[in-house]
Amino acid sequence: MMHRTTGVLDLNNVELSSTVTVAGYREMERSQNRNGLAHFVQERLSERYIAPLQAVPPKKKHGFLVMAASCLLVETLESFYQGWESTDKGMNRVDIKDPCKPTDPNRTTVSSGEVAFCYFFQREQEFAAIRTYEQAFYKHVRCGLLHQGETMSGWRVQRKEELFDVPNLTVNATKFLMAVRRSLRAYAEKLRSAEYGAHLPSVCFALSKSG
Repeated sequence: MMHRTTGVLDLNNVELSSTVTVAGYREMERSQNRNGLAHFVQERLSERYIAPLQAVPPKKKHGFLVMAASCLLVETLESFYQGWESTDKGMNRVDIKDPCKPTDPNRTTVSSGEVAFCYFFQREQEFAAIRTYEQAFYKHVRCGLLHQGETMSGWRVQRKEELFDVPNLTVNATKFLMAVRRSLRAYAEKLRSAEYGAHLPSVCFALSKSG
């Protein structure tokens, strides 16, 4: 009969990415190593969201999985930009910046996740075609895939043609992921040149408060 052994986990040895442990991260934070932190953020998110999808053989790759991972990364990046620890809370209409403020005055509270996608698409030029469709994208693609496992209301996901086919409400998952990857690289570059403390992701703050 096998006996399970238990012990106290040494958090400092936990790997946050292939080259960075919790201890390594804390040292970069202590020394305000912006280059190291920027490399860590890009490495961590690339390894978790992008590289695994690129390793899937073409015949086994599916747009739904690519889009679901891409949506998680979009929400993560925008949370970092905004300094949000999560996107599970509502935002008051008055606190939402234009042009993402709801046009319907009866919508007094909006999911911060929905706002995150709007802010992201408004800032990132490669997603300009999706602007004005942010709310529908969030509801019918992001929420459809992550909660129901499918797109909704006529939206489609493919891996061909342009990034967003407006008349047919079709998103090219491959081009979408590659555009998000470039956004991640741009974010890392901003971390390298930003004043220390600006744009640092919530995961870093959470770790700095641990043990």
